[in-house]
Amino acid sequence: MGDALDVSSPRGSFVLQTSERPLLLLSAGIGVTPALAMLYALASARSTRRVLWVHAARDREHHPFGAEVRHLMRALPRARIYVCYSKPGARDKIGEDFDAAGHLSGSVLDGIGISREADVYLCGPTHFMREMKEALATSGVSPEQIRVELFSGREPMTPGVVGSVRRDPHYRGHTPSERRKEDRRSTRKLAPAGSGSGTARCSGSRHHAR
Repeated sequence: MGDALDVSSPRGSFVLQTSERPLLLLSAGIGVTPALAMLYALASARSTRRVLWVHAARDREHHPFGAEVRHLMRALPRARIYVCYSKPGARDKIGEDFDAAGHLSGSVLDGIGISREADVYLCGPTHFMREMKEALATSGVSPEQIRVELFSGREPMTPGVVGSVRRDPHYRGHTPSERRKEDRRSTRKLAPAGSGSGTARCSGSRHHAR
């Protein structure tokens, strides 16, 4: 009770755009999450769009959602996935867990046969995205067709609270009287409308993605 949280308004432009063009998802590491959200949207809509998802991971232990992705792919008649493991484990099965050993590179993309007309969504570590953008350019994909998601800390974007007073997250006043006032203030803010108690409940929702 009495803790302060810094929050910001929703933001982000890395979302799947409506299009009939071929779709190329390129991901590595944490980049799997937004790509997975896009795949769920396509599967839910029973899209007939041409989809190619190329993912890079170290091995099966470092490849989250692998089975889930392959399951979703079955709902898309024109979708396929290609996975590269840089260091496959002894129990990793080629053709089942992954498709090729080694790092994902421009030569691998050429071998897969990506479309120059594809809308590309690229997400992963900074060095991975830099290498993939260079490889895509070499393959003739226009920069205007490439959308990227960069995971980084940025300035807050919450309108109306810029310049607000900041307190220590555990501030509860300096005297017993101040602490009681702070607790009553927090209770009034958090208690549901019409409730007769000072108990506040938090509920959350789970979202896929990336």
